[in-house]
Amino acid sequence: MSLSRNIIIALLLTLLLVDSVTVTYSIFKGSFPSIVERGAPTAYRNLYVHVPVSVGSYIVLTIAAVLALLFLLTRRSTFYFLSDSSIKIGIPLALASFLTGSIWAMESWGALWSWDPRQVSILFLLIAYTLYFAVKNSVRDPDRRPSIAMAYAFAVYATVPLSFIIPRIVESLHPTPEQTREFIAGDPQLFLSRLFILSLISITIILLAYTYKHRVKSIESKIITYTPLIIVLLPLTIISLYGLTLSLGLVEPTGKVLDARVENDKIWLKIESKDSTIEGYYTGRPPITPLEVEISGERKITLIDNIVAYSYSDGFFTKLRVVNHPVVYINTIIYAILLPLAVIASTRGERLES
Repeated sequence: MSLSRNIIIALLLTLLLVDSVTVTYSIFKGSFPSIVERGAPTAYRNLYVHVPVSVGSYIVLTIAAVLALLFLLTRRSTFYFLSDSSIKIGIPLALASFLTGSIWAMESWGALWSWDPRQVSILFLLIAYTLYFAVKNSVRDPDRRPSIAMAYAFAVYATVPLSFIIPRIVESLHPTPEQTREFIAGDPQLFLSRLFILSLISITIILLAYTYKHRVKSIESKIITYTPLIIVLLPLTIISLYGLTLSLGLVEPTGKVLDARVENDKIWLKIESKDSTIEGYYTGRPPITPLEVEISGERKITLIDNIVAYSYSDGFFTKLRVVNHPVVYINTIIYAILLPLAVIASTRGERLES
């Protein structure tokens, strides 16, 4: 391996390791809004996964468009190679954005697909960029293929800003950037660190692709193929499966808090479990902080709509603990699969002649 490739690989693997650690911390310890209009409050921990990977896809596809334009202006083959590789990297990231958003929508909006303008625009983006390969491969003349492919790559970039601004200009269930800032107000540093890490990873993957512009030994390709799987996919999948067993009630009973109120030093709750609805008092330490918030002059209990693990006996809850909504773990698994695929795609671009 060349020295530059060694450095980039080491940097990328370090970033992937840091990413895995911050994702794990985010889904278990990251803050979430106390009261939300739709869905379970803990489901908003999806912000630490869904938004960064969406931003990462935008960064990669923006770089692809810039490189496509540079190729059209200079006809340098390196720009064609990097733009082509960036699109191959960007598609798994955009797919992760679409899938994690749709899974979250199923919980928050009540349907996996609701023809929301943001969902439609991201799907259109994915289809348009996937068609890039059909357009490129349809050109039989190898001398004309790069020009046509890069012209399409530059033109199709219009779908990227469209998907970003559409919640601002069309009525949409999808939160605006301003609303997202409100959701992560409890821990903006963690959210910004997630954005920063994914941005660095996205750029580093493109740099890695550049080092693979010529043919490489199969052992080097295998390192890039298997190491991200070990660093990202394996641990995040195991951790998420463990979290799923907790949130689905496979370890201890869980249910959704339908109603709650504070009475002196006790909390009265109504919980919907798998088989029935139970109600009773809890006298232990509050399982969530803050327990009450004031909105428009009205006191509201933050336990409502959350998923809780509990122990119940004779009208009393002897244990009560807020757990994540299952969609958080499902989306983390999707992320853990598609991020390594983006890394692997960086080594699968067309090769330049030595």
